Amino acid sequence: MKGKEDFDVKSAGTWMYARKRVSKALIEWADIIFVMENYHKDAILSISPEAKEKVIVLNIPDMYRRNDPRLVEILRKKLMEHLKIEL
Repeated sequence: MKGKEDFDVKSAGTWMYARKRVSKALIEWADIIFVMENYHKDAILSISPEAKEKVIVLNIPDMYRRNDPRLVEILRKKLMEHLKIEL
């Protein structure tokens, strides 16, 4: 999604050692938050319970390395479904 016209995208992780950890400020900034698994949603809601309505779980197992081509393709398909756009 990065660089896609009409979208302002940021990425953050829920893991303690993530390059950029999710924060209350990032959660408040976002209109929609996509997460791979339910435990990611739980982590976000533990920081900001009021974000419940904007978190969407994609149901993708969190077993891929960053930028894995298989993950990129799965994400592309799932995001197209949710956002109703072509990627």
